[in-house]
Amino acid sequence: MTDTQNADDIDSVKIDAVEFETLPEDVYKVVISAIKRIEDKKYQSEEKETKFRFEFTVLEGDFEGHKLFQKVRTKLAGQPKPSNLWMIWKATDGGKEHSKEEYPSFHVSSLINRNLKVTTENVTKGTATYTNVKAYLPLKAKSTYERTEDDDIDEALKSNTAADEGNS
Repeated sequence: MTDTQNADDIDSVKIDAVEFETLPEDVYKVVISAIKRIEDKKYQSEEKETKFRFEFTVLEGDFEGHKLFQKVRTKLAGQPKPSNLWMIWKATDGGKEHSKEEYPSFHVSSLINRNLKVTTENVTKGTATYTNVKAYLPLKAKSTYERTEDDDIDEALKSNTAADEGNS
């Protein structure tokens, strides 16, 4: 598969600088509301390359309707180092691992209107702060929350309380 195999089914646009409200760093349930093909600088280079600009719309909570944008290279690559495009495809497909044999049937436009979760981080460049998408998760993804000893104690107390009420 070439790096731009599926770029032809997405419109190409020039993106003007626009100010966006930063969102708190968090996990958001989103829908992919648009994908545009853009020409952008390569990483650490003045040379241009084709990328996809994903528009995510927050679906729930205090920031419902807010937009997040992420530029993604058109390369679709799985293991050992998955590309962002591959991670988005995986997240919108419930976390399914895709094989190289499935790559030729993948079309980036099939991701539009698909739901997933994203984690965000705020990055400051100069005087501006941007909300960037840090990771792509399936809707049923478990959080990265780690249990503590206090959680285990609380759970044991709840179990004992429920058992005591059942014996009364």
